[in-house]
Amino acid sequence: MVLHSDAFYDGDQQTGVLLRDEREGQLATFVSFVLDGGAIYRAEQVTGLGEAPAGWTSFRFSEATTGVVTLGVQDAAGVSVGGVLLEAGAVPSYLGWRILVDLARRGGERVAFRQLDEHGDPEVHDAELVDRGIEAIAIPGLDLPAARRYDLLLDGGPYTSFWWDGQHVVASDWTAGSMSVRAEGLEPALAGCPVRVAELARSWVAGRPR
Repeated sequence: MVLHSDAFYDGDQQTGVLLRDEREGQLATFVSFVLDGGAIYRAEQVTGLGEAPAGWTSFRFSEATTGVVTLGVQDAAGVSVGGVLLEAGAVPSYLGWRILVDLARRGGERVAFRQLDEHGDPEVHDAELVDRGIEAIAIPGLDLPAARRYDLLLDGGPYTSFWWDGQHVVASDWTAGSMSVRAEGLEPALAGCPVRVAELARSWVAGRPR
C-alpha cells in the first residue's frame, strides 16, 4: 500500500483531504471536505486496475452526500456502468490520476482518452491531458516551487490542472477556487483539516485492507 495524501483547500483555507491508496491491482480514492453551510462532502472510488495506465476491470463509486452508488465493469463484452452498456475503452474519472502520472513520468506531451462521469446517468466525454510547460503554482498562503503543468481538457474545454515536480503531482486545481496540495504523509495532510473530516479520513485509512 502506498498512500498519497493531499490537503484540500477552498481559497487559502483547508477544508478537507484527498487520499489515494495505490497498490498492485487497485487504486482507491477518498475525498472529503466541508461545504459552504457546514455539511460534509464525502466520496470514495475503488478501481480494479489493468496493466496499461488506462486499463481497469471494475469500479465502485459512492457519494455519501447524495447517496449515489455507481458500479462499473469492463470485460470482453465491453464497458457496463450501472447496467448500461457503454463504449469500449472508456475509463472512470478517478483513474485519470494514474494516466496523468504515467504521462508525466515518460515525459509525454499529451494523451487522449474517453472518460466516464460516475455521478449520475452514465456519460462519456472526450478527455485529453496536455503538457503546458513549467510554471509557478499560485496558491494563496502557500509557497510552492515551480513545476510542470498539465491541463485536463474535457470535451475540448479546460476542466482541471495539475502540477508535477518530476516525482509527484504536487498540486491540483479543481476549479471554482478548490485546490489540493501534496503533503508528506497522512498526518501532515490532516494537520489543518476540520476535525470531523480528519476523523472520517483516519477511519477510511484504518478500514483499508492490509
